[in-house]
Amino acid sequence: MTTLPLSEAKAHLSEIVESTVRTRDHVHVTRNLEGMKGILEQRRAREGDE
Repeated sequence: MTTLPLSEAKAHLSEIVESTVRTRDHVHVTRNLEGMKGILEQRRAREGDE
């Protein structure tokens, strides 16, 4: 088993956390965009029916 200095382990963990947060934010944005696309499609369909 290898060991790391505590400061190096903290830095690595910080990078992982930052990456996870960016991924989570990306997922939220993507879901919001998909929801907005659905709303726009519904509005266009209603306008086409009028």
